[in-house]
Amino acid sequence: MMPNAIIGDMDSIKQPLLKKYKKKNVEIIEISEQETTDFEKSLNHCIDMGFDTVYVFGGASPRADHTLNNYSVMKRYYKKLKIVLIDNNFEISFINKHTTFNYKKGKLVSLLPLARATGVTTKGLEYPLRGETLELGMREGTLNRATAQNVSISLKTGSLILFKKHFL
Repeated sequence: MMPNAIIGDMDSIKQPLLKKYKKKNVEIIEISEQETTDFEKSLNHCIDMGFDTVYVFGGASPRADHTLNNYSVMKRYYKKLKIVLIDNNFEISFINKHTTFNYKKGKLVSLLPLARATGVTTKGLEYPLRGETLELGMREGTLNRATAQNVSISLKTGSLILFKKHFL
């Protein structure tokens, strides 16, 4: 894939690769400040460009610290921008109060509070939740399965990450 733009502080891209992209007229947006990650810089650029949905590939890495930090960044931005992180198995996104989606029966659905979500209610899952509280380190909603093609999840307060199997 050829990117439209490369955004960040450019501290991790090798110069020969950067030159290659410049020759192919890829826009290079260098932002040198160090208070935000390259991921956050990219999200801010997407907001400035007027995007409402962003699909992120490579955001779940072998480094757990990077992946957890990316979830934290997603939490800061999910009310401004729908962010869908795609890894090898899952489509990962925050739920903003309510979501409904079509899904394959029997496939995995996990809900992870970051750090707490109250009033969590689900429909179409093997283990339904009815106005319950999920809290990181106390109770999570992982390893559930769809029992219907139409799955619905809502919450009253807090933050909740949805992990659903993708079928790419």
